[in-house]
Amino acid sequence: PGIYSPVIVEGLTCADGGMVQYITEPVARELGADVVLASDVRGEVALPGTPRNLYQVLVQAFAIATYHSSTEQLKSADVVVTPDMKNIGWEDLSQAPTIMVAGEYAMKAKLAELRDKLKRPGLWERVKGAMGS
Repeated sequence: PGIYSPVIVEGLTCADGGMVQYITEPVARELGADVVLASDVRGEVALPGTPRNLYQVLVQAFAIATYHSSTEQLKSADVVVTPDMKNIGWEDLSQAPTIMVAGEYAMKAKLAELRDKLKRPGLWERVKGAMGS
């Protein structure tokens, strides 16, 4: 809610899910995913300088709490792609093009690991069956 405003969808108020669950691995598996790929774009957790007002203190506290809980949640994914986010704050949306390029490089570095995970016995047959092939 601090960055992304809640929206109303079919009468329900929906907020950024990262507040509660950074990695949606349990939901993905519940929906039938055999392999879960997660992207970790948390960036630098510390805001530059010392917080100067209550809002900055609350934002920093939220960032730290989210960072620690998401570290545990990332362990449940089969493959975690972590773009180089050095010097990019988690709230710095102006860096989106830089983050996307970094994500592309990070994904290329993880392709072999992802391919290995997709070689699980019977997985490809289930995928082809689901596609009607």
